[in-house]
Amino acid sequence: QDHFAAKLTIAFEGVEVQRSGTTDWLPLPLGAETAFNVGDTLHTGDHGRAYLEFQTDGQVLILPRSTYQLIEFAYSPNLHPSAKMSGNLVQKLSGTVDAYRLETPRLTITQTSALLAVWDRDGSPASVTSADGTAQTTVGGKEFTVSKGQGLLLKDTPVVVNVPLPLTEPHLEGALDGCPGTIHTNHDQNI
Repeated sequence: QDHFAAKLTIAFEGVEVQRSGTTDWLPLPLGAETAFNVGDTLHTGDHGRAYLEFQTDGQVLILPRSTYQLIEFAYSPNLHPSAKMSGNLVQKLSGTVDAYRLETPRLTITQTSALLAVWDRDGSPASVTSADGTAQTTVGGKEFTVSKGQGLLLKDTPVVVNVPLPLTEPHLEGALDGCPGTIHTNHDQNI
């Protein structure tokens, strides 16, 4: 029986995979499912989206214009993932995590929360939000705790603030700038 770290499913076309130890990028069609292992890298184009499923312990949604590489993975006896990414992702982990590491160009997450979103793309602020649990994030050697309902935004200086749902990077930036990002109209309809 073949063992692999995760199952990769293509949710929207525009996804390529580079297998460990190779230089070629393989485009995958919408709906494709394949194994994803240590050393593999995936890249999503302008509209591409992909899911990684780590057995029953977690899912990662890789959003458009992102790159994700699995560096290390084990069950020892619990989930132990390490990855590098740039772009945007949302992850949900339901099992016990012994060790965790997610590196982006500007920050490193060393402890994940159960429901976490990360944005780190050139030309935009880097951010981490937690919708369930507590995440530990390191920026420039300094540690930050991001608890449920909070976000860390990194423009010039890292700042952790409470964020209203939904926990998105624009809502986080709006919370820091004093703009809620939601306009309340008559008849209780928000836009």
